[in-house]
Parts: sequence; structure tokens; C-alpha cells
Amino acid sequence: MAQVLPASSGGAGSVALVALTADEQFFLDQSVQVLASECMKKQGLAYQPTATQQRGAQSNGDPTADQLRQGYQISKSAKETNLKDVNAERLNALTGDQRQAWDAAFFGDPSKRVAVTFPDGSTISDGGNGCLADARAQIYGSVPASLVSDHAPAFLVGDKARNALMQRSDYRSVVTNWQQCLARKGVDVSPQADIGLDEALRQYGLLPRAEADAYAARLAPADAACQRATGIHELRARLLQENATTLKSSSGLDAAGVILLRRQSVERARAIVLAGGTTATTP
Repeated sequence: MAQVLPASSGGAGSVALVALTADEQFFLDQSVQVLASECMKKQGLAYQPTATQQRGAQSNGDPTADQLRQGYQISKSAKETNLKDVNAERLNALTGDQRQAWDAAFFGDPSKRVAVTFPDGSTISDGGNGCLADARAQIYGSVPASLVSDHAPAFLVGDKARNALMQRSDYRSVVTNWQQCLARKGVDVSPQADIGLDEALRQYGLLPRAEADAYAARLAPADAACQRATGIHELRARLLQENATTLKSSSGLDAAGVILLRRQSVERARAIVLAGGTTATTP
């Protein structure tokens, strides 16, 4: 996997910087849509860029001050993820041969997929050619690099990394203290929870909107206070950094390389979206 990462100086890097803001994620997603649309147009085929709205990854910066002042500030887009497919009506009107040609142009040849294997042995693949793959390659440098950018953070700061931390007795003990602290403040979380924001977001899939809003409003200040009281945030950040160093030595998954890859990709993506189309995007 290391061969798809740009050369970086230093060690594993700060895993806190692996996370993307919602703004950065928007530019990455939207630029791929724009480039794929332009690619299809050159072939005489239509594809309208689809609106992309999603929350960026949870940051490892201290969230307690903002949480105490204004809550989680969960955006509308974080709660409403079923976006309208603006191309569905046009695609449904195509004949069988027309749709086959459209799919080939957009998604590429199914026999030419590319794959990347991650530290747990799992393999992620994506189309190796076609307009979507070409767009991702322009933004990230290559399709394998785009897969690393999308999936490596799970091992560094995301669910896979945190699941590994849950196997440690020192971390599990602090998580229990944090959960008990919340319970004393009248807010319950699931036994697997160790980040308040993620737990608040989960409730939007379980509860009616008003109830989920009320839960998030109660959880945010309690979570901030209990993070400070138990030190869970600082411990998590330190253990994630240690985990990234271990991954680098055992598998070549380099946090510094992932950070650099994402920064360079965001710069290309931002230029394309703000220019309203293609700019010089040679990686």
C-alpha cells in the first residue's frame, strides 16, 4: 500500500490531521462529480453532477469548549443523507444498449477493477477505468490512492482503530468511567460508545427528529464535562497515535503519507470546484 502514498518527511505523523472537515469532504466529492460529468459530455453522454453532502470525519482536536457553548451543531446534511438522484429519470429512459454504453463509459470495464489490501487483510476495489475512475485519478493521483484516502483513516482514527482500542483494558476502563459519568448526568449511551458526537448521530437513525434533537442537546454538554473529568479524549488521541506507529512498522500504512495525500487531493479538488470546472489537475 505504501507505493500509492506520496513521499512524506517525518514519522507516522499526527493522526489528528487524518480527519477531514465537512468542507474538505465536500470539495473532494463534488470535484469528482464535476470531472466525471465533463468526461461523459466529451463522449456525447449526459451526467449531471449529484449534490454531495456529508459530515467530515471526527476531529481529534479538543471539542469540549465548542460543545459546552453551542452543542454538537449537527448539520441538516448529517441527518438527511438520502439525496435525490438527479440522473435517475434520464437513465431509466435509456434502451438496453444505450444503458450498457452509458454504464461502460461511466463505470468502465468491470474486468479492469483495481484493489488495495489493508492491514486487517481486507481488500477494497473500485473501477480501474471509465469516467468515474478517471475523475478520481485526477483528484487523488490514481485510483488506488483514492481507495487509500477513503479507507485508510478507518485504521488510523475511525471505527477500526477505535475497535482495536476497545480491546485494551486501560482504554476500556476510561470508557466505562466516561459512560458512568454521563449516566450520573442523566444521559445514557450504548455500551459500545466512546465518542459523544457519534452516539448523537446514531440516534437520528433510531428516534423521531424532535427526540433525537433533544437527546443531542442533553448529551453535548454532559459529554464535554465527562471528557474533561475522565481524560478520555487525551487518552484516545495518544493511543491512536501509538496505533498508527504500529501500523506503519507492521504494514506500511503511513499516517504522514495519508495526511499528505489528502491535503494534495483537497487542494486539487477545491481549485476545480471553485473554478466551476476543470483546471490544471495533473497530480
